[in-house]
Amino acid sequence: MKLLFPPIFAVSLALFLAFLFFGLSVCGAERPFWNDFPRIVQIGDPEIAIQANANVVLSGIADDPCWGTFSQHDRVLGGKARLERLHRADIKVLSWFEGFGTTQENIVQLRKNSDGSWVRNQRDPSHLQVFNSHWGWQSFDGTGEMRWIGISNYFLDDPAVRPWTRTDSRYGCPSMIYPDGQIAEGYVGIERNADPDRLFGPEVDPRTSRVLDAGCSKDVLGRVFFEYDYNREVNRIGPATKQPRGPLTGLLKIEDAPLGPPDPGFTPEEWKVVRKAGYTGLFSAGKDTACPIWIEYLKASLRQALDAGIDGLWVDNFSPWDSFNAFPNTKAFGEWSVAGFRKYLAQESETIGNDVLRDIDLETFDVRAYLRNRCKEWGGTPENLNDGRWRDPRWQDDPIWLAYLIYKRKTGTTALTNYYETIKKMAADAGKPDFLVSGNDIPVYSLGWVRGNLDMVSTELNWGWGLTSGPRGFLPPPLGSYVPVYRLGREHAKSRFVNVWMYVPEDQIGKPNIAKVLYYQGLANHALPMPQIGKVTAGNLETDAGFYDFVRRVEPVFKDRRPLEGKIGIYYSSSSQLLEMLPGGFREHASQPHSFAFWGWGTALCNRQVPWKAVPEWKLSLEVLAELDLLILPNVEVIGEAELKILQRWVIGGGRLIVTGNFGKRLGEDGNFALRTDRESLIFTDRNALRMLGEGEILAQDDDIGFAYYLKDKERSETMLVLEKQLGRIADEKTLFPYVVPGEGFPSGVDLTLHRDERRLFLDISNTRIDLASDTIAPSGPVRLTLLLPEEWTGKEFDVELLTPDAETKIVSSRKEGGRFELELSNVPVYCSVVLGVEDR
Repeated sequence: MKLLFPPIFAVSLALFLAFLFFGLSVCGAERPFWNDFPRIVQIGDPEIAIQANANVVLSGIADDPCWGTFSQHDRVLGGKARLERLHRADIKVLSWFEGFGTTQENIVQLRKNSDGSWVRNQRDPSHLQVFNSHWGWQSFDGTGEMRWIGISNYFLDDPAVRPWTRTDSRYGCPSMIYPDGQIAEGYVGIERNADPDRLFGPEVDPRTSRVLDAGCSKDVLGRVFFEYDYNREVNRIGPATKQPRGPLTGLLKIEDAPLGPPDPGFTPEEWKVVRKAGYTGLFSAGKDTACPIWIEYLKASLRQALDAGIDGLWVDNFSPWDSFNAFPNTKAFGEWSVAGFRKYLAQESETIGNDVLRDIDLETFDVRAYLRNRCKEWGGTPENLNDGRWRDPRWQDDPIWLAYLIYKRKTGTTALTNYYETIKKMAADAGKPDFLVSGNDIPVYSLGWVRGNLDMVSTELNWGWGLTSGPRGFLPPPLGSYVPVYRLGREHAKSRFVNVWMYVPEDQIGKPNIAKVLYYQGLANHALPMPQIGKVTAGNLETDAGFYDFVRRVEPVFKDRRPLEGKIGIYYSSSSQLLEMLPGGFREHASQPHSFAFWGWGTALCNRQVPWKAVPEWKLSLEVLAELDLLILPNVEVIGEAELKILQRWVIGGGRLIVTGNFGKRLGEDGNFALRTDRESLIFTDRNALRMLGEGEILAQDDDIGFAYYLKDKERSETMLVLEKQLGRIADEKTLFPYVVPGEGFPSGVDLTLHRDERRLFLDISNTRIDLASDTIAPSGPVRLTLLLPEEWTGKEFDVELLTPDAETKIVSSRKEGGRFELELSNVPVYCSVVLGVEDR
C-alpha cells in the first residue's frame, strides 16, 4: 500500500539528523561479515550447521584455550576436513581462544616404537600420535607413556613435542620470564637439568611449573590458583567398591579443590558438580594480565590458526574473570601485577596521597602482604580466604586497595587492547581484514575492562544466578528481559550486533517457543543467538533453522538498519560497580546498588515502551549528550571530575538529569575513588528535589526506583507507577515517546523497537507473553500505536511492508493524520516488522 503525506509534520530537526546519522553510519560496501547479520552456531558437524542455515560456525578447529601449539595442531589436523566442508558451503569458521583467561595442562597417552622413538601421527610426522587424553581417560588401557601436555611443554621446550614448542621458527616465542628478567625454567623443587621424560611424566606434579608460577594469576597468599576438570566417567563411584571407577593411573588426586564463584554461565549448583574434588587429568590457571609474554604466545598460536584458514575467534574470558575474579583474593595477584603495582604507586603518589605511601618501600612493596596485614589488623585470619574480614566494608576506604582496583582495571584494559590489536594486525597482514574477534562475559562482568577494543560481544547469558545480576538473576520472560544487556553490550564493541549463548534451565532445553521468544526479541534489538544445537541453549535444530531462515530472508531489507535509541540515556558506571569489589568478593552480591539500578531502569523503560540508550562512563561526551534530552544516573557513587564538568555544561545548556542514591560521593579513577569533599558544587542538589540549573533541570532522589523495580519483582506494577511519576516531573511526551506512541490498552509483554536506514523505518513488535510450564505464547491481541514520521518524508509517497514468520499477523487498519501514522495489527504471535520505505522521487 502507498500513502501520501501532506506538508504537515511533527518531527523535529534533531530527530531528522539522528535518523540521517544512523543511516549514513552503516552504509558502504566494505562491511565485515560479523556486522552483517551473522548467523552463528556452535556445532562440530558441518552438515548440521548447513541444515541450521548458519553462515558462521564455532566448530572446534584450531582451538587454543592456551594449551600449547602441540594440542592446537592436534585440533588443526582433526578439523581440516570439516573446515574445508564449511568453506565450500560459504560458511565462516571460528576458533575458541582464551583472552586473559586460563592456561591448560592435560594428561595424554603416547607410545614409543620398539627402537625407543615416539609413535608419530600418520597425517603429520612432525606431530606425535595421541592415543588418549583426559576427556577419554575412562578408555585408558594402561599401556604406553603418560605425559602432561600443555603450556608448560611449550615454554619449557619439551624435546618430545618439538617442533611444537617456543623454539619453533614459525610458531615459537620468547621464554616465559619473571618480572626481574629471570627465565622461568623447569619445576619448583626439581633440578633444572633433569631428564625431560621425567620432567613431563606423571612423577612430577605439573602444577609446580615455573612457567605457571611466573605468568599466572595468584591468590593473596602468593599461590597459583588452579581449577580442575573431572572426567565424570572416571570419577563415577562404583556401587560395590564405593571408589571411583577409574582408571586413575597418572591422574592428580584433588582433595580440597576450591570451588570459587561459578564461571559465567553456571549456577552455583552446577558449579559444585563440575568442580567437585576427585581425580583429574586436566587443570588450568588464569593468566596475569600484566605479564607481556602472553601476547607473544598469542602471536604464535594465532599464526597457526591463520595458517589453518580460520576466519575469526570466539575469545573466552575477554573480561576480568581469571585475572581478577569475583573473589579477587583468589586470582588478582600474579607476580607481574605485584611488581607493576609498585611502579603504579610511584607514578600516582600524589593522587593516592604521599602520606599514605610515607612508610612504604616502593622497591620491595608486596600488595599481598599489605592486604594480609590489614585483614589481620581487623581481626581476621588472612590464610582463610573465606574469612569475613576479606569482605569488610572498610576496604572501600582503604586507599591502597582502591589504588589496586584501579591499577587492575587499567592493566586489564591495556592487556585486552593489546590482545585485540595484535590479532587484527596479524589477520590483516595475512589477508583477512574482516577477521572476527568476539568476546565473552560482556557486559555482565566487564567492570570497565573492555572499552570498545572488540569487534563483537558474544556472551554466555542465563536468566538465573549471575555475577552482576545477583542470586536471583534477570528472570525469564515475560517478567524479565535481556534487552538491557544487549544495549549495554553493543557499547562495548564495534559491531551493531550482539551475539548471545541463550542458556535455559534443563527443563526448557529443546522447547521451541521459549527459543522463539528469546530469538525474535533479540532480533528486534540487534542481538542474535549462538545455539549449541540441542544442548544447553534454547532451541532445537528445527527452531534454529527456521529462525535463521527468516533472518536470511529479511536480511536484504534489514541490511543497513540501526536501532533508534531514543532521547533518554542510562549511565553505566563501571567504576561504581568496581567499587563494590572487596578482596573477598562483592560487598553484597544480593544487593548491588548500581548494577541492579541500571538493569532495573533499563527493564522498566522497555516494559513501558520508552526507548533508551546505554551510556557507559568512557563514552560520556557532549557529542553523545547532544542526542539526549534526559540522562539517568542510577546510584552512581563514583564519577570523575572530567565527567562532572561535562554533565554541568550539558545541564546548564538545557539537559536534564535524574540522580539517585549517593550520587558523586566519590571521585573517579583520577581521584583514587576517594570520598569527595566538594559536594557543594552546582551539579549536586538537595535530596528528593527538582531544581533548575541554567536552562536545565536536576531531579535528585534518595532511593533509586530502578533498583526497586529490578529487585522487587512481585511489586512491579506499583513500582512502575512511582517510576512514571518521577519521569513525569522531568520528561515530556516527546522525550518519553519520540518515535512511537503505544495505543490505549497496549498489551503487556509486547515490545516495540524502532530502527532506521537511509530510506526506511522499521517498527519491530515482539511478543514475550510465554508460559514456561506449557511452552505456549499467549496471543498479543490487537496492537494499536502511532508512529511519528521523519520531517524529510513530508510530501513523499512511501510503501508499507509487513515482514513476519507468523502468517496470521495482518495489518487491520492504517491511516495518516498530519505527521502521524496510525496503525493497528490483528495479532502478533511472536514477531513482526512493519517496514515503511519512502520512494526516491
